[in-house]
Amino acid sequence: MDRDELRERIRRLTFASPALARAFARGDFRSVFRGRGLEFDSLRDYCLDDDSRLVDWSATARAGRPFVRTFREDRSLALLLVIDASPSMDQGSGELSKLDAAVLSASLVAYAAQLREMPVGCLVFARGILRVMAPRRGKAHALAVADSAAECGRIGGG
Repeated sequence: MDRDELRERIRRLTFASPALARAFARGDFRSVFRGRGLEFDSLRDYCLDDDSRLVDWSATARAGRPFVRTFREDRSLALLLVIDASPSMDQGSGELSKLDAAVLSASLVAYAAQLREMPVGCLVFARGILRVMAPRRGKAHALAVADSAAECGRIGGG
């Protein structure tokens, strides 16, 4: 598949990206850390609805009224796409090779992730690593991931 045809297919796939992006927002974000968040955000006045375990006793003693610590939960996940560009990916059924399908799938996931402002990175390999793109945000970077995979496929696939 040539570059213009690839871009046209990616452009058509972007209409499916918002539905996929909503799926990224659902579900658990599991972490090895326990608790309400990782980074201290601020202190605020205690409300009757608050859990007493969240009271910051040192701030309460200094101010003479109860304060609660709030934390910021880090839900910023980075997505790393790993694409096989070896010669075995040149085969396929119909008009698309396995590499073309992998590039289209990677571009769809990259666009969906950028709609959720998730950083997307890419690693393309054949016998060895052909290209590594560090995770970044933005639509231009999502397209660069797809172009990089397709280009490396032509280089690595022979």
